[in-house]
Amino acid sequence: MEPKPYPARLHALIARKARVAVVIRRGPAKEVASCLWDLESDAVTLGQWLKGRIYERRCAIAPDGRYWIYFAATHHPEHPLGGSWTAVARAPWLKALYLWAKGDAWNGGGGFTDRRTYWLNGAHGEAERASHLKRAESPLGAQRNNECLGIYFPRLVREGWTELSWSRDRAEFSKPLARGWGLHKTALSGPPAPGRGVYWDEHLVETPEGDVLARPDWEWAERDGPDIVYAERGCLWRQRILDRSTLSEPRLIHDFTPMIFEAREAPS
Repeated sequence: MEPKPYPARLHALIARKARVAVVIRRGPAKEVASCLWDLESDAVTLGQWLKGRIYERRCAIAPDGRYWIYFAATHHPEHPLGGSWTAVARAPWLKALYLWAKGDAWNGGGGFTDRRTYWLNGAHGEAERASHLKRAESPLGAQRNNECLGIYFPRLVREGWTELSWSRDRAEFSKPLARGWGLHKTALSGPPAPGRGVYWDEHLVETPEGDVLARPDWEWAERDGPDIVYAERGCLWRQRILDRSTLSEPRLIHDFTPMIFEAREAPS
């Protein structure tokens, strides 16, 4: 009997000032897709696929949702960009407006200080192309390291999470939800396990009375107004907080499991 494939891994980047997000969908391990998620209608549309890896914790979306910055790699030395690169593109596409060859997995990626100003993680040369965006020189927050956590933790804080504690392989964050509820995120790192990377998150939901609801299968979760939106086993879900003691039944937003690689061109 063939082993059952692992669910697609999902991670979302929600714009702070627009009802839009980029969803990064990984699976198999060397194939990844970028998708656009309209939070108003919950419609999800495919952007582009890459035969390689996008490091989701080194990515960010502009506050207005128009652009995003990502760090990607094939790790093939014969690749024209040296095997890895940072790019700024129109969300959710991969076609670069700005493009920096990297060549290794140190640093890479970045974030946005405002809707038209981006910051790069680590030293990069001049961009291969240029647009009307600007480059900031100062980091976006206290960096834990120059890899994923140096981008991810400051991004969580900018998105309204409170950092409760931090150690080398574990950090705790919390965010208030509607009607007195709370969301707790534990960001962990360690040796990769089957179906999981070096970095992963675990989540808890806390009631107004302090009761804790474990959500062991949520790999990503965030607040969206009165709702909790989360990724679980290759699917994106929405659950509403009805009152101080009741959650609605989860509603499926999109099942990413059936997706398979397809070559697509970005619009000009």
